[in-house]
Amino acid sequence: MQYRREIAELKRQLRDQQRLLASLQSRQSGNSNSNAGNGILTVHEPWLLQHPEAMAGILEGIRQADRGEFVKDPPDFEADMEKARKALEKFNRKKSKG
Repeated sequence: MQYRREIAELKRQLRDQQRLLASLQSRQSGNSNSNAGNGILTVHEPWLLQHPEAMAGILEGIRQADRGEFVKDPPDFEADMEKARKALEKFNRKKSKG
């Protein structure tokens, strides 16, 4: 059951990031209907405004996705989540011993 909650949270975070990317793309293209002012950018990723290299990387990723350029081997989020869970368990065991 906890696993399903974690997946739901990751999906929510992904949706937030997709909205952020859409707002950045709209802002970059000068679209007056941009939703960048709805708080997504300012609340979740304000550092992007101060780091033009990071912003450029995100915008390039958006352009690549628009062109249909994707990695051949997408990341395995389930395996990554399992590794993170094991690392957290190991950390908690060490913490409880010391």
